[in-house]
Amino acid sequence: MRVAACCAIVLSRNAVARSHGVPLSAIDHPQAKYAAMRFDKPPIDELVIGIVFNRLNALRLPHLGSYWDRICDEFPKCEQMAPLVRGPDQAMPVDIEANVPLPMPMVPRIWFVSEDDQSLLQVQSDRFIGNWRKRQSTPGYPGFDIVFANFLRHWNGFQKWLSDKGLGTILATEVELAYINLFYEEEDWGAVSDIAKIIHWAGIPPDPYRNTADRLGFFGEYALPTASGALRVSLQQGIRKQTSSITVSQRVFVLNMTATRRIEIGEDWDEDWFQAAHDDLRDFFAASLTPDAVKRWGRADA
Repeated sequence: MRVAACCAIVLSRNAVARSHGVPLSAIDHPQAKYAAMRFDKPPIDELVIGIVFNRLNALRLPHLGSYWDRICDEFPKCEQMAPLVRGPDQAMPVDIEANVPLPMPMVPRIWFVSEDDQSLLQVQSDRFIGNWRKRQSTPGYPGFDIVFANFLRHWNGFQKWLSDKGLGTILATEVELAYINLFYEEEDWGAVSDIAKIIHWAGIPPDPYRNTADRLGFFGEYALPTASGALRVSLQQGIRKQTSSITVSQRVFVLNMTATRRIEIGEDWDEDWFQAAHDDLRDFFAASLTPDAVKRWGRADA
């Protein structure tokens, strides 16, 4: 499953030095150390919660209009997007305006968007995805528990709507949780090498190359220590493009942490996986930060 991130970011793809493995020392810490860690001003830009399931062949585009009627009070806006499909670049979890040619016609992916543009549901014939997105004109990140509770409410409502319409039964094949954090030029870093002042495992070369770095990027994949599945971590440079609430494009570092789990036919799983995956992502992020970065974003539990 590829992260269905919606933030307007263009990732740098030229001359990227990539380390295929964050040092395990970055996460080799007792989990209890981070269990209560909270930040007053976290750098999160987007939270993605997704479920992939068997394709509902009976689902047609007009049906999704009926589903919109059910949720339009919360999501009064909609957009039509190309479907997400599994592509050859599975190793890189970021999926931002990148689509693979479809082998056969599919129902488009529909975005149902809240009035403040902060909440988003993405629905297509084999996926249901919820996004929380940071917007300058709206309150900050409400916390995982609130976002996840809203996702479950809509997920359960979507399944009931499918049953009421006789459109099929969902069998989940993959689940995903992703945090996308942005570090802004000038606000969080000046020279590219400054990223090591935020993420301590960001490999910065020795002098005289330290201050001449032009592009840096890293990717690692690990087994999740608590939740079953995989943890994919990428750190890349990009451009935060203008949106309705962001008036100036800015250079950023994008830290994408994605937890995924494949579900075999007949395999038991439950919603507790998302909480366990959240805890694993929280621990990795907390263990990756330098002491100065922790102070910058304000430890709420300190």
